[in-house]
Amino acid sequence: MNDNNNNKHPNPALLERFLSVQEKELVMRGKELEIQQQNENNAHEYAKASLQANKEDRELLVDEVIIANLS
Repeated sequence: MNDNNNNKHPNPALLERFLSVQEKELVMRGKELEIQQQNENNAHEYAKASLQANKEDRELLVDEVIIANLS
């Protein structure tokens, strides 16, 4: 084994660059997670609104059937 490799210190500029890239990746991942969470919230709100609209439509349909049967 070569002892020179064990005593070598990493290039400080390279280490700084690596850490900078890691930081940017973490920030980007955080933003991706925020967007994903917002998309999930939007999908949930849309689903609730859709279910409410379906419920109201069915209630109107039931009312129309009752009125038609009374006539």
